[in-house]
Amino acid sequence: MTVTSPFPDREIPTVDLTTFVFEQAQARVDAAAALQMDEPVLMVDGVTGHGLSFSDIRKQSLAVARGLSDRGFTSKCEDYQTAVVFAPVSIYFSVIHFGTLMAGGVYAAFDPDLSHATLAKRLMEVNAAAVFTSAELLPTLLAACESAKLTLEPSNIILISGNCSGYETLSSLCKKSSQDSSFEPYVIRYLDEQERKVANIVYTSGTTGDGKGVMLTHRNLIAAHKILGGNFFNSYTNARELAAERQKRRYMLSALPLWFHYGHCVLCYQPLISGDCIVQLPSFNLPEYMDTLERYHVERIFSTPRLLHSLLTGTAKSDERTAAIGGSPARSYDIGSVKAIVCGGATLPDCHRRRASAYFGGATITIGYGQSETCGVIAGCVLKKPAPGAVGVLYPGLTAKVVDEHGQETTAFGDLCIAGPTVMKGYAGRSEPPVDKDGFLHTGDYARVDAGGSVFLSGRMTDIIPTTHGPVSPTGIEDILFEHPSVEDCAVVGQMLNGLEQPVAFVVLAADARSVPGCMDGIEVWLREKAGLEVVCREISGIPKSPAGKVLRNMFKQA
Repeated sequence: MTVTSPFPDREIPTVDLTTFVFEQAQARVDAAAALQMDEPVLMVDGVTGHGLSFSDIRKQSLAVARGLSDRGFTSKCEDYQTAVVFAPVSIYFSVIHFGTLMAGGVYAAFDPDLSHATLAKRLMEVNAAAVFTSAELLPTLLAACESAKLTLEPSNIILISGNCSGYETLSSLCKKSSQDSSFEPYVIRYLDEQERKVANIVYTSGTTGDGKGVMLTHRNLIAAHKILGGNFFNSYTNARELAAERQKRRYMLSALPLWFHYGHCVLCYQPLISGDCIVQLPSFNLPEYMDTLERYHVERIFSTPRLLHSLLTGTAKSDERTAAIGGSPARSYDIGSVKAIVCGGATLPDCHRRRASAYFGGATITIGYGQSETCGVIAGCVLKKPAPGAVGVLYPGLTAKVVDEHGQETTAFGDLCIAGPTVMKGYAGRSEPPVDKDGFLHTGDYARVDAGGSVFLSGRMTDIIPTTHGPVSPTGIEDILFEHPSVEDCAVVGQMLNGLEQPVAFVVLAADARSVPGCMDGIEVWLREKAGLEVVCREISGIPKSPAGKVLRNMFKQA
């Protein structure tokens, strides 16, 4: 059964991504000026307090574009040219991103913890023509270039932070390039160019193997924002009304890595489209995070299940508005300003959703479902409440089908396939088409879709356990385990036991349960009754996860 989203399609303007985002930000700046208001800051470094307004972002992006143009970047290049960011988290990723697009290039950000061997492979895959890095990571980059036999002139390596003789800094590049008035930014005017031109290459987390470079076009990314309703996190539709409201600044908080699609969108697009200010932390550090929540009176948090788990287990509520980190004496923080949480990157168990909402005084929790290959957009709960148990309803413009192991369409669980304007162009360095003969991307997720467009997700196809009771979802068992008060964390995989594949649950016990005799045996009996099947339970000290919070099940299977 093929199911189309119940919502009407959204018109996608034929422009480039920079124009699309900047026009919305400019409308708010103009409205603020008409009301004689100062232009607001849209991005803040949570550690240094340094901020960027839209005018700052636009001016510095244009300077980066001019600098890249001087280094050979051109929209007329038949093969795409990529500017890579290989550096610790910084609000200047946004400037580099838009500057790269304005130069007609492709943007990609890499995890600074990559080994030089993996970095070398990815630099070649994306056709890196320039790299923005830090002085600290420069030796790793140079080793990767040597390993890949990639010739990268010193002038094409720009330092975001630190100094090193012979290499230009981002600051000096922006100052020098801002003097050139002859440069014309790259723009898109035709549909075929918008569909063809790659804007971003973002690597998947690689939970089932090596990460793959997802190529997203200008049309893919614009479609994603139009499908979500543009500024759907705000109730304001009139720029003047929004500008008036901005007399009281509203702050959002992110400690997300910027080399994954979720974190990239939160920093680079969300503040410019919504008008709110994003406070960006370099990573999640509990005292720093709690201090930032209090200091900026943060109203909205962008999180992952892993971050929420660390937050809830690492602090204790003192009263309705405050939470404390243990110590002598304990340090309390005011968290009463938080009204909303956006959680993505991995599945959030329902018990954790309820707990997080209660922790923040009834804050709304927005969750959604998507993949990097679909710009993070497949189904959500923003436009319509889904059927009970579903992760969301198909977003506008998307069509879904589910196929069984024989490739036949089914109304039961199987491989979820998605078609629509957000589906990627393909994987970097790979020539095989990303879609089947009917134009559907096979997501590899084990799911079903009802006639109303509600999507029921049950994990990855490769994780489903083929037991004598039929296919068993690891996430289904994990959701049950999380309800047990003695379970702090868990992961379920299939392992061969006595010649049969059987679910095995690796359980991290809560601190107050670790010294209780027979606790694991009791959990195993309880789980058998709740799940209706035999599951072997084994205690473990910690669950290996990706930075987004996805369980790295392949590590258990290889053990």
